[in-house]
Amino acid sequence: MNTESDPAAYSAGDATERRIAGSEVLAPPRPDREDGAPRRCGVEIECIALDVRTAADLVEALFGGIREEDDPYRLRLRGARHGTFTVELDTQFAHPSPRWNRVEVTGEWLSGLVDLLRELDATTSQWIGQLSEDFVPMEIVSPPMAWSTLDELSPLFRSIREAGATGSDEGMLYALGLHLNPEAATLEADWIARVLRAYVMMSAWLRRSIDIDFTRRVLPFIDPFPRGYARRIVDPDYKPDMTTLIDDYLADNATRNRELDMLPIFAQIDGPRVRRAVKDDRVNARPAFHYRLPNTRFTGVGDGPVAEWNRWVLVERLAEDTDLMAEMAAAFLDHYDAILPADWGSEDWADKSERFVARLVA
Repeated sequence: MNTESDPAAYSAGDATERRIAGSEVLAPPRPDREDGAPRRCGVEIECIALDVRTAADLVEALFGGIREEDDPYRLRLRGARHGTFTVELDTQFAHPSPRWNRVEVTGEWLSGLVDLLRELDATTSQWIGQLSEDFVPMEIVSPPMAWSTLDELSPLFRSIREAGATGSDEGMLYALGLHLNPEAATLEADWIARVLRAYVMMSAWLRRSIDIDFTRRVLPFIDPFPRGYARRIVDPDYKPDMTTLIDDYLADNATRNRELDMLPIFAQIDGPRVRRAVKDDRVNARPAFHYRLPNTRFTGVGDGPVAEWNRWVLVERLAEDTDLMAEMAAAFLDHYDAILPADWGSEDWADKSERFVARLVA
């Protein structure tokens, strides 16, 4: 249970935020996949001032598992409850490159050279890890878990805080995220487009509700969607098939650095199409949205995985409410077309969208 949250800390009239901050894991409108299995969600928790081994100890104490060491700064707990947890220093330079494991050579001389380069790479990575672990984020990555079990992560969230972890609001340069990977209910183009449309319309409200850290707003990792793309996706006449949906997305968003990164789910659907447009080995195909927007914060009401999941559920609720979607889209487009481009997405739309969001929790 997310006892970190205290609904009484909110004003009595703020029903939306009180519902989000509560200990209850809200059910999505479509709780199951098309095959009837419960939908799952993976969670990534970034923090500072906690070393990898201590974090792995905390995960093991709560979820079990057999520890395996990929390298000194990446540990896995295999066979844990729900699956494999990964605990790692969140920089590729602290980990030996996997390319050396793929090198095949013949001949004693070449084999010896590759072994030497592999050893040098491992030594350099460990040296970088030692130098950077005090200021590079440490990340705990959960396996995909049934959405109804996400409250099991709340004790872990509390324990890493008690062990000394700090969040995004506790240092000027701490651009730390708590990412969610909600599994899709279906890979049909219509549903995915509606979720994306709902997200675009709720983005300003989500940013205000989460209180996005200044450093994370300035850095490019959670950029909002470009104006032109946002208008296209919200237009009620936009009813793309999957190929058009992916192509239009890639034309304006061929990057992982979006508040809602659609590359993993589109790579799952059409990997070659995505790989032609995005030359980034970090894009992993999976049937899930990559929701990058939330902060990792330990100091406020409504912090933690359950609260962020509950915000996401409101996006899906909007996607399923045809009438409310149409009404909100009309207001969004009126706002969009009536103001100067530099003002689009301002606090003003967050104010206007509040009344629509409130109806999602009524």
